[in-house]
Amino acid sequence: MKLLLGIISVAMLTESVSAHFALAARGNIVLNGNGVVTDSWNSTDTNFSTSGAYDAGKTSSNGSIASVSGIVTLGNHVIKGSLFLGPTANYTGGPGAAITGQIYTNFNGAFPDVSIPVGGWSSAPVVSGTNFFTVSGYYRIDSTNAAYPIVVNAGIVVNLNVTSTANYTPIIIIHGGATNSGSANFYLNGPQVLNLKPNTALDASPRPTNLRFYGLPSLTTVSLNGNFQFVGIVYAPNADLSVPVGAINQPIIGSLTANSISMNGGMVFHYDEALTPPPVSASIVLQPTNRMVQLGSNVTFTASVNGIPPFQYQWRFNNTNISGATSSTYLIPSVTVSNQGVYSVTISNSAGGVISSNAFLTVKFPPLVSLQLSAGVPQLNLNGMVGSNFVAQYCTDLTASNWLDLFSITNFSGNPYQFVDPDGATQPTRFYRVLMQ
Repeated sequence: MKLLLGIISVAMLTESVSAHFALAARGNIVLNGNGVVTDSWNSTDTNFSTSGAYDAGKTSSNGSIASVSGIVTLGNHVIKGSLFLGPTANYTGGPGAAITGQIYTNFNGAFPDVSIPVGGWSSAPVVSGTNFFTVSGYYRIDSTNAAYPIVVNAGIVVNLNVTSTANYTPIIIIHGGATNSGSANFYLNGPQVLNLKPNTALDASPRPTNLRFYGLPSLTTVSLNGNFQFVGIVYAPNADLSVPVGAINQPIIGSLTANSISMNGGMVFHYDEALTPPPVSASIVLQPTNRMVQLGSNVTFTASVNGIPPFQYQWRFNNTNISGATSSTYLIPSVTVSNQGVYSVTISNSAGGVISSNAFLTVKFPPLVSLQLSAGVPQLNLNGMVGSNFVAQYCTDLTASNWLDLFSITNFSGNPYQFVDPDGATQPTRFYRVLMQ
């Protein structure tokens, strides 16, 4: 199995995944057999399209797939894009599988339910016969007219509430050019089989945004059929979506989002990058925190971020970039006193960057104590951590356990601290120790 260039763990912004990916599901995505290929293009960028249409000579590699909690079965298919997986999601693939992009973990996309838009549904006419829509508005389709053709004129936007639970088998033709195309939004009650007929087309307007199928919460099963080139969007977050064997032998151009997706070999999927919303700049949700560690131990600083990946990280020490510290965590092995200071991280993506709050590293090291005689009187010299608390003790017999407090220091302010013990001059023997609290 040919897999990818690297693995990056990120947290993605929790937002609607509608049309953000070529294929997206809460659960499993199964690509059966051989020959499924995903790539991408951009209907609004002449470098990646021709007159707003897909052009095989102007493709890109952002035909990405996403699953929150399922298993992505790649079969022997080629994903010209990245793979986004939730914390409990996983993937498998055969020897011919390939992913040209990255694998992202901790994907946390949301799949909000579809609601019928507010409008004149109560008085919406029921379509019958061949429907040539010349007026934008709201319409209903019931079981008596589930096979009637739908023809939308240029510049017209129609919203259709499909209340029939029988198979929906229309011919859909949308007229217009790249700048004045008609649009049709279908709201599907379930279950449905979208048996779209071969001459379903976006006439001279090849953009997926002009043909959208929305699955209402009652839609739990949907099957996409019809031997034609499908240019559009299916967003059915509660439905198990399938494309049966031989159901479609032409490319799918657009985006599919469902509870689960099952597709069969032999089809090509072209994702329109114009469906992706503008990138959201990085937003830190878990700031690095202050740390206090013992001298010689290891310490790790961590930051978590929301936004649209990929992210670039740069950790800093006392406002200076740390060479090579460019991941979401920063490990300092076997800390020394020289590591004590302020740490922060800058995180950026294509939309901008953000700087974390400061985290202070305090290195705890044992106090250093020396003893000397000053004019015949014992003098203790203490060097220790600024801000720490200490207690000095003494005893006259090391075999005993009755150490007595000599003095204490709260919030140690500087080195060295000197203490003279006049009583020690009158003792034949006196032992001293300093404890850090």
